[in-house]
Formats: sequence, structure tokens, C-alpha cells
Amino acid sequence: MTTLAARAQQSRVDHERARRLADYSKDVRRGLATPPTRDKAPAPPVPRHAPLAYLLGNCLGCGREMWVPNRKPRVPICELCTDRR
Repeated sequence: MTTLAARAQQSRVDHERARRLADYSKDVRRGLATPPTRDKAPAPPVPRHAPLAYLLGNCLGCGREMWVPNRKPRVPICELCTDRR
């Protein structure tokens, strides 16, 4: 097949596909067809225990992420920055 013939064939295929999609769209708007639905992924399992560490935030001195064992409020300054002061 020449490139011109291949392009003509592809053009016919694209035109037919567009016509079918337009017909389907009209049917959906009229209520004669339903749009496709996607199945959602199952929800991740809920942890049974509290997390081992909580993210406190970034250190005010050096910018490192700080993880702490409990949620009590505190100023986010790591031990290295505290020792430098």
C-alpha cells in the first residue's frame, strides 16, 4: 500500500470512529445509553494501631524533616541545631 492509500484508509477509519462516538454521545444525552463507569481501586486497609512516629515538620534551623513519637506540641528544632546554640 502506498502512503497515500494508507493515509486515505486511516482517514476513513478515523471518520467512522468519530461518527460512532458522536452517535454514542447523542444517545447518552437522550438517556438511551449509559456512559462507561470505571471501577475504583479498593481503599487501603485502615491501620489498627497508631503510627510509630508523627511528622512534626521541618527544623527551623537546618530544614530537616523531624519525626516524633507522640503528638504533643513542640517547637520544631532538631538536636543538632539545639547543640549549636
